[in-house]
Amino acid sequence: MSTIQNSILLLLFFSFSVFAQENDFQTWHSVSSSFDFTIIQVPDQLKTKSKRKGSITFKQGYRFRENSSLLSKQFSDFKFKLRFNKKISFALGYRYSTDWSIPIESKALLFYPYVHNKHRYYSDMVIRKKLKKRFIVYLRSRYLYQGNSFEYNSIVREKLGLSYNIRKTKLRPEFSVEYFYKWNDSIQKIRYTLIMSHPIAKNLTFDLAYRIQQQFYVNNPQTLFIFEGKLAYNL
Repeated sequence: MSTIQNSILLLLFFSFSVFAQENDFQTWHSVSSSFDFTIIQVPDQLKTKSKRKGSITFKQGYRFRENSSLLSKQFSDFKFKLRFNKKISFALGYRYSTDWSIPIESKALLFYPYVHNKHRYYSDMVIRKKLKKRFIVYLRSRYLYQGNSFEYNSIVREKLGLSYNIRKTKLRPEFSVEYFYKWNDSIQKIRYTLIMSHPIAKNLTFDLAYRIQQQFYVNNPQTLFIFEGKLAYNL
């Protein structure tokens, strides 16, 4: 539990250390549905079967900015994941999103430059390792290619996380740090996230997260303080 307490203290430290930047409070919401499957392979010269487990996930999300008063983004995400073993998995995904860059009450929103539709194509590689009995550490490397008809950018994201299974409860806290790099460039932003995950019904899980996101190397860098709620259903 000391590791979880240290993670909370770390988040509080960053919360109080970024007030010199431009700040905003946001809320993010998403619902997802996933389907698990198993691929069974039988080699011609071997009698033993090999199995590959995977999943297909669809997610719909909404994000609100300006103290959670204005809709800033909505997206639909589709992901295909295949697990090679208990430690390594790969995924391919696609996301279509709409971003609003000015207040919704402004009539200028009706004009194209202020509404951005984006396509995102991405691939993930995740490595997990169990530490002792209740800790799991993981590293997710994501490469994404996103943009619209005017411009596309390549971005690399590296996420390091640690989760803990609390004894005699179904609560699973998790702390992660994620770095965003523009291809052949410097760090764009960093995310610090603390998540509490708990099943609320059979095949239904609710995640509540607090996240701090910092921008770098831009004019008027912004720091976001985010509460996020995620509802996930496994078919």
